[in-house]
Amino acid sequence: MNWRLRPWPHISELRRLVEGLGIPPLAAAALWNRGFKTVADLEPPLELLPLENLKAAALRVLEALEWGERIRIHGDYDADGLTGTAILLSGLGQLGANIHAFIPHRLDEGYGVLPGRVPDHIGACELFITVDCGISNFAELEPLVQNGISVIVTDHHSPGPTLPPGILVHPMLSPKLDGQPHPTGSGVAFLLLWQVYELLGKEPPLEYADLAAIGTVADVAPLQGFNRALVKEGLRRLRDSAQLGLKALAAEHCREFSASEIAFRIAPRINAASRLGQAEVALQL
Repeated sequence: MNWRLRPWPHISELRRLVEGLGIPPLAAAALWNRGFKTVADLEPPLELLPLENLKAAALRVLEALEWGERIRIHGDYDADGLTGTAILLSGLGQLGANIHAFIPHRLDEGYGVLPGRVPDHIGACELFITVDCGISNFAELEPLVQNGISVIVTDHHSPGPTLPPGILVHPMLSPKLDGQPHPTGSGVAFLLLWQVYELLGKEPPLEYADLAAIGTVADVAPLQGFNRALVKEGLRRLRDSAQLGLKALAAEHCREFSASEIAFRIAPRINAASRLGQAEVALQL
């Protein structure tokens, strides 16, 4: 086995960490090589990210709210997709949205927007929003748009060769992120809900940060920047979660309410439902 070691930073580059945190150079080097190059990197603010088309997507959601249009949230069946779906389902539902969720069957149907489900989607809504999927589904989403269905894609996976139609909210298509760690599917869904709330003059929907934190940790996203701030806020709220099912689950399986406990005790239990073909059970929780 050949080991590839990260380059050792010069002591001058570590000075801010050593002096700011009062730690030895070795500990500072460990932080540096994990992406924490200033004290501020350890405590980033939780704020809206400049995702491309985020405001346009939020405005379309507000239009659907105003006109009472039917909204279908098409989520993925893993912990990231289910928590992101729950964020929009509950958060927009609180605003009076005519909204429902669709989760494909993991064992029988598989990942993403499925060709055989397209007619059902066309008849079920006026606004179709994907969570943690959709960016590779040009062929499946094009018929929706052709039939007058508005499409918003929120995803974080690698795009396919042809981008789908609709409003695309995706960190890889957002040049203003400029190297910042990308949010996961639940993080993008949380940002969309936050943008909707901001346009309405409401406070940020931080009561859903615990759901987004679970999705972020479950997808093994780097806990830096926005992700770090989101998970910190989510862990703080998980102990007394506004989601009663989640609160009960956390009370049973968490002691320290840490990212490790989410990764090894909470997320696997959410994923287990979809692996048994019952993702809706986890979504209802």
